[in-house]
Amino acid sequence: MNNKQLTYPRLRGKIREVCGTEGIFARELGLTHKTLIQRLAGRTPFSINEVEKATTILGIEKQDVAKYFFVK
Repeated sequence: MNNKQLTYPRLRGKIREVCGTEGIFARELGLTHKTLIQRLAGRTPFSINEVEKATTILGIEKQDVAKYFFVK
C-alpha cells in the first residue's frame, strides 16, 4: 500500500457506529458494497456528492469532514 493512500479508519468506525455494517452504509449511499470497499481501501476516491451524502447519513458536521475523509 502506498503511504499516501487514504484508508479512512475514523470513517470506518463511524460507519459501524451509525449503520452497523459497511453493506448497509453502501446501500444508503447508493453504492455497491464492492465499490464502497474500493473507496475505503483508497483504490478509488469518493466523489464530492458521495462525501456530502455520507456526511448526512452519518451525521458528520461540516467542520469535521476533513477528519473523516482527508486523513490517513
